[in-house]
Amino acid sequence: HAQVQQEWWRGNIQARMPGGEDLLMIRRRFRPLIDELVDSPPTGDVVCVGHGGLYLAMLPEILENIERDTALRCGFPNASDVVARVSEGRLYCLSWGDQSI
Repeated sequence: HAQVQQEWWRGNIQARMPGGEDLLMIRRRFRPLIDELVDSPPTGDVVCVGHGGLYLAMLPEILENIERDTALRCGFPNASDVVARVSEGRLYCLSWGDQSI
């Protein structure tokens, strides 16, 4: 798993584990959901639950104020959370794990 992620960060977005998805496949599945939530926000809070690898790969692409290096430095340990808010049609990170952003 870690080796595939390293390949993604090096630019090999077609790397994948046997039987798994590459980064393009993940992006095609993840982005429409997030875009829909940003474009038509629900009236209440939304909780998205998934694997840390998914969030390390995708959150830097959708959060305006998070760079990939920041995400990799902070990591995404088990039971970790990220709090984000939509502002002016864009998604901003308020906290990553125990760190306020």
